[in-house]
Amino acid sequence: MNARFPTFRCTSTLKGHTRPLNVLKISPDGRLLLSGADDGEIKIWKLYSDGAGQLPVQSLPSQGFGAVYAATWASGPEVGSKASIIVVGTSSGRVFVYMWDPVEYKLSDFRDAHAKRVDDLAFDPTFRHLATAGNGEVIIWKLSVKGNLEKTQLSVPAVKSADISRIFFYDRGSTLIVCYRENHSCTAYQVHPWNLKWNVKLPSRIGYASVGSDKHLFVTNLFDGVDVYSLPPRVPVEHYTHPILQNRPIQVSPVSGSIVAIGSEDGHVVIWNWRTNEKAEVTHANRGVPVQVVDACEHQAGFLIASGSSEYGTEPVIKLWSSLPDKRSTDLRAPRADHDPTAPISLSISQLIILLVFCLYGNSIVSYLGTLTSPLIEYILQIFNYLREALPV
Repeated sequence: MNARFPTFRCTSTLKGHTRPLNVLKISPDGRLLLSGADDGEIKIWKLYSDGAGQLPVQSLPSQGFGAVYAATWASGPEVGSKASIIVVGTSSGRVFVYMWDPVEYKLSDFRDAHAKRVDDLAFDPTFRHLATAGNGEVIIWKLSVKGNLEKTQLSVPAVKSADISRIFFYDRGSTLIVCYRENHSCTAYQVHPWNLKWNVKLPSRIGYASVGSDKHLFVTNLFDGVDVYSLPPRVPVEHYTHPILQNRPIQVSPVSGSIVAIGSEDGHVVIWNWRTNEKAEVTHANRGVPVQVVDACEHQAGFLIASGSSEYGTEPVIKLWSSLPDKRSTDLRAPRADHDPTAPISLSISQLIILLVFCLYGNSIVSYLGTLTSPLIEYILQIFNYLREALPV
């Protein structure tokens, strides 16, 4: 396998739910994991600490309003913002908001958003809009920094007999995309002012969908695998084939750039680079146990994937997978937002060789350049003179 393709290893195994998992969400700051399941529990797990993953740091009941089907973190627009608010959607159609209050998350608001279960939630930190999907319709709310919900005049009318599989904000909150499972539709709305942008019929059903940082749409098609589209979607630009045994909506989550994590029905998680068509598998559970739930992000040391099993009769298990990709890769890693400018400078072998050559032959190089004339050569000469003064040549 290409050395640039990341290798993942299991770093934690988390247990605590009693019924199949429906949602996993890694917090924007990469410190916490939220899990929701058919047992009506929301559990919060701390990542990257000694003994992390053995027990949840907090469990939040859905107040007796059924299974947890959707959840999202609601943080500020800054990269790595603290995960101060959690929003949860239940099978009863009620939405709960929990806010961090010095030492734990506490209920701050709730709304009866939909007549049936909440199928999905999406939060836009730029305008602090919360979108809730259920019963074929989408409602837009304003979520305050204090954890209070206020219904706006923006909404997507209910589509008769339509099952919404996924909603998400796009283009810094200026666009809302709605995916419908059975009628193949993928629809985009402009938020300010509210207006229909486009409506496209895909060639397949939409079991689940996600948008990557490179602005591509990943769709599990409930037929033979995952399709990759440019936006707006027309024809798949790439396809990953995997067996569909029981028509389950397998989740797919962008990891970073061109890499995505894909669940399965056979106990594995697939890591796929759709540009190079490289792939790897990690074993989450025994063959035959569906791993429908996945989430992924890029963290300080590499990539992180969370996967969850979702089969009645077996104990739900969450596993965390971490990688340390090759730092030479340009398409698998994004620039580090938390770079410390005071940290010591590290040089590669080739850089050290160049520096050594200059130290040994710097005077000769400068003397030769001094015999040439051109603005570019003069500029290079100034740089060499600066380096000669700064280094012990």
